[in-house]
Amino acid sequence: MSSQQLKPRTTTNRKRAASGTATAAKKTTSAELSKKTRRKAATKEEWSDKDIAEVITLVQKNSVIYDTGHADYYKGKDKRPDIWEDMAAELKLDKTGDAVKKLWTNLPKLWQKAEGASCQRRRETSGH
Repeated sequence: MSSQQLKPRTTTNRKRAASGTATAAKKTTSAELSKKTRRKAATKEEWSDKDIAEVITLVQKNSVIYDTGHADYYKGKDKRPDIWEDMAAELKLDKTGDAVKKLWTNLPKLWQKAEGASCQRRRETSGH
């Protein structure tokens, strides 16, 4: 076989799981688990409904962030981080501009999650 020809790929001690089957998970110790839990809790931001409503109002006022038809949408890309920081300062909370932006980008996911929980409760109470 010449060096130009490809050799068939072989896997050693690693088999690919068939689609739809579970793969063995790596076991975590209790110390690792508590580290993961702490890290997750430290990065999770808490927002009240009032704060979320204020963020929505502030974003509506600053349409340059989302409106592609705005005159400064394409010119103002470098100004957007400053806009998020200004919004965070206007909220008068201990939040950064990145935290406000993260909330804004995750709002659809949060809403879907809340709607899913609401639908699940309705199904459980109706007996279906």
